[in-house]
Amino acid sequence: MMSAVKSYVDVFISPSTQQYIVNDSMVGIWWHKLTAKIWATDLWLPKGLTWHDLQSTKEFTYPDANAVFIYPLLFSVVIILLKFFILDPFILIPIATSAGIANKKSKPPPTNKTLEKLYKNYGTKPPQNDLVLVAQELEVTQRYVERWLRLKRNSERFTKYGKFVDCGFHLVGHTVITIYGLLVLSDKPWLWEIDLCWKDYPRHNITPDLWWYYMIGLSYYWASTFFQMFSIGGERSDAVQMMLHHFSTVILIAFSWVINFVRVGTLILLVHECADIPLIAAKMCKYAGIDAPTDILFVIFLLVWLYTRCYLYPFWILHSIFFEAPILHGIPVVIFCKGLVLALMVLNLIWTGLIARIIIKKFTGGSLEDIRSDADDVSDDDLDDVKRKGD
Repeated sequence: MMSAVKSYVDVFISPSTQQYIVNDSMVGIWWHKLTAKIWATDLWLPKGLTWHDLQSTKEFTYPDANAVFIYPLLFSVVIILLKFFILDPFILIPIATSAGIANKKSKPPPTNKTLEKLYKNYGTKPPQNDLVLVAQELEVTQRYVERWLRLKRNSERFTKYGKFVDCGFHLVGHTVITIYGLLVLSDKPWLWEIDLCWKDYPRHNITPDLWWYYMIGLSYYWASTFFQMFSIGGERSDAVQMMLHHFSTVILIAFSWVINFVRVGTLILLVHECADIPLIAAKMCKYAGIDAPTDILFVIFLLVWLYTRCYLYPFWILHSIFFEAPILHGIPVVIFCKGLVLALMVLNLIWTGLIARIIIKKFTGGSLEDIRSDADDVSDDDLDDVKRKGD
């Protein structure tokens, strides 16, 4: 018989489920040993505490790790359905139409299997050797191949219409999370005294409003991650940063829930939502050709960004996590948690640099353009030239 070593799985998985995975069979023994190592109390909890100490009672609720891995994925499906069957057709598309944004995509280049393969492998920037070999194989110029690749990219990426509708979805998402977060945290004392995030840790009660705030926030980021992964909008200059942001946010929210860092987690989530609202609104005005409010919204975004991402996050939240939370010392998984919050800080710094470029461009005579836009658009003349040579 196995020893009666207790782990997370013994405490938080129901007996009816345990009977299938934790028994004296080879699979059961293997599963028990694995979970015992993964969920060892000396990895996750302060000294002197066990998983049994974190079981919920009628008077006190601890985070249920199963919830954060089940409900957000289910809710994200609901969000996706709401977008495609309600938000887009009944709200965002009518607004785009009334704003005069045409749903017109660039014409694709002539079909060519060789160039399709080259585009699939390298996008619009293949290695010079491959470019030369393909041009020689097709008996066309390198310039023709380059134009074909750009036309292919342009035919697949988001139009202004698509960007407007996409931004509308994210505007609704960030606005809902921000407003709900403010309502939830308005009466929470740690919003004003961050040291309370660590007082009596991990004995922090999870109220229903905190549960829903976490689940809604995580559900939205799961939905956004799915859209990013399966987007048909073509190349984006910030695709890597956005994907890293989505994944790090999902992991950080789920991880902070499991170890009951919910108090500081709510602060991190709120701080990272506020600035997106005026930025996305400015982009939508730009796509709709409404220039008057664009600069005002961008200034509001800049002020909110500097205050939340460049001041509150590093000098209030990170400072508290690294220097004002002695309870965290000696817990190995906290190292991973600190790595996640630092990763978000790095992304914030990268985006701050991109914002600085926009500001410099504005003051040197440019305009406020979407940072994701590409500079090497091709014209209808290019399309005609490719078609002529392709015939």
